[in-house]
Amino acid sequence: MKRKATAILNILAWGAFWTFGLLAAAAPDLGPRLVSEAVALSGLGFLTGVLTYLMLSRGVYPDDSVPVAQVEG
Repeated sequence: MKRKATAILNILAWGAFWTFGLLAAAAPDLGPRLVSEAVALSGLGFLTGVLTYLMLSRGVYPDDSVPVAQVEG
């Protein structure tokens, strides 16, 4: 259940990153304060997305798979 909640948080964080990043970059009618808020929310989404991705990818390494036989030469 924890991985599922982390995966959902990951999706929401990356969605916030792209949504607020696009809003900050492309909205011509926003004042400087709203652009700053959008950039801050986008950065928060980016950091949360990266951290949750790293949490999800922990333990998914080739070390967990079947070992490959070494050839003696």
